[in-house]
Amino acid sequence: RLGYDSYAEYRYACQNREYSPEEATRLSERVRTELVPLLSGLKGNFYLSAGRLYGAVFEQGPTMERIGTAVASILPELSKPWDYMIEHGMYDLGTECKRMPGSFTTYFETYGAPFLFSAWTGGFETIPTVIHEFGHYAAFYLNGDTADGKAVLDLAEIDAQGLELMSILQYDTIYGDLSEAAEGAELFYALYTLIDGCAEDAFQQYAYAQTEPTVDALNREYERLCREYGLDALGAEGRSWTQIPHTFQSPFYYISYTTSMCAALELYLIGKRNSAAAEEAYKTILMRPEDAQFRETLQKAGLRDPFDPGSLTKTALELERIIHKDGKHNGTNDR
Repeated sequence: RLGYDSYAEYRYACQNREYSPEEATRLSERVRTELVPLLSGLKGNFYLSAGRLYGAVFEQGPTMERIGTAVASILPELSKPWDYMIEHGMYDLGTECKRMPGSFTTYFETYGAPFLFSAWTGGFETIPTVIHEFGHYAAFYLNGDTADGKAVLDLAEIDAQGLELMSILQYDTIYGDLSEAAEGAELFYALYTLIDGCAEDAFQQYAYAQTEPTVDALNREYERLCREYGLDALGAEGRSWTQIPHTFQSPFYYISYTTSMCAALELYLIGKRNSAAAEEAYKTILMRPEDAQFRETLQKAGLRDPFDPGSLTKTALELERIIHKDGKHNGTNDR
């Protein structure tokens, strides 16, 4: 009735995307070819990094101070939203056991300000989660509420993932002696997120195209995709799709994690060579005009279009040079 050939096309249009499900499928195939082998090769280093980080406890107060210093070093314009968030208590990082397990940032019209919600576990994984959500927070603070139908999801996720990946360059400030291990773990998670976005989109394209889907068929398809995309590296299996709320609440959301992480990884790679250039590129994205479009904004920021053939190849080669520098991953920041 709405004029779309499939539910996937309808949902892509709801997200104001400039690309089609078919283009996403072709991108996913390139990801499977170019990046899945890289993820597989990172598993050993990830386990070593996680082993070093496991058991480390990061107290909320002093760690939040270090995060604030780090994000201000990445981009001075982030100081104001960070200070506002802290001074006005526009965040909730409680530790209570009955707490909602997810993290999100929203905008309160009543206050004309954003609000950040997450859980502080004290583990190393809490830190990039808070930085990720603060990327959303800063975008809301600087640009106002964009929930009027004009927001481009792929760009909003670069706000978050871009800051999360660029913060690696400040890990000495945040993690101290554990910065190398934290970098190894974060790069693995970044690649996993990028690849997982493709697998989730492929699964949802299959699931929502079925007239009468069965649990067994959905389980088999998800299990196949887990193997094909290497998601079993962290224990994903045939039934894991049932634990992903976005599959039901916001179908076809996940491919934006892929496209935005492509840009975020490129910001990280640029930052390794030239931190000022990475900061300027991120600033272009974060402080974009209200009617900004995804591909045009990437071009203005000097970043590659993830849908261009060869784009992922360049990213994969650059990552390999960093990860396997001198024949092995040493987790340094080239300082």
